[in-house]
Amino acid sequence: MVSVINTVDTSHEDMIHDAQMDYYGTRLATCSSDRSVKIFDVRNGGQILIADLRGHEGPVWQVAWAHPMYGNILASCSYDRKVIIWREENGTWEKSHEHAGHDSSVNSVCWAPHDYGLILACGSSDGAISLLTYTGEGQWEVKKINNAHTVSPSPAFRAVRAPALPRVCCSLPRGWHGRVPAGQWAGEWSADQT
Repeated sequence: MVSVINTVDTSHEDMIHDAQMDYYGTRLATCSSDRSVKIFDVRNGGQILIADLRGHEGPVWQVAWAHPMYGNILASCSYDRKVIIWREENGTWEKSHEHAGHDSSVNSVCWAPHDYGLILACGSSDGAISLLTYTGEGQWEVKKINNAHTVSPSPAFRAVRAPALPRVCCSLPRGWHGRVPAGQWAGEWSADQT
């Protein structure tokens, strides 16, 4: 039997689409059709709003926390065809990067395991997946895979066959994979049946 441990009044003005705890379980990020992302400190059963992030122009479907070894980083995706990467610097949350490379709603975002580097997979209704790789000094490299279907809400990356071979799982029974030497995406992408 499931019991309610705590509730959080988000004060969102429309439907909430996602809620994700950070790595340590001390912060909760929520997103909504009201076009906002909110971050709460939920330690000791409390709820303190620490950020109300505005930057999307449509419903925000999903949020995803990066591993804390990269700092406090949160990704969000929206019907507005954008992915926004938010970063906390000195207690203030700001837009760190905006990716607007899709032709339709971006429905899913998921960070790769931290040992592959700071890599974000983004799945869109346009049938493409974008892989955003942080290259340093505020720069992101983008690899777009067209006709790849959408990234599933289950883990988008998992190691298969070898630690250097992550796999992007798709909503249809097909996956994309490629080699990651020294943290860089390289090689040809191929589909396989899963």
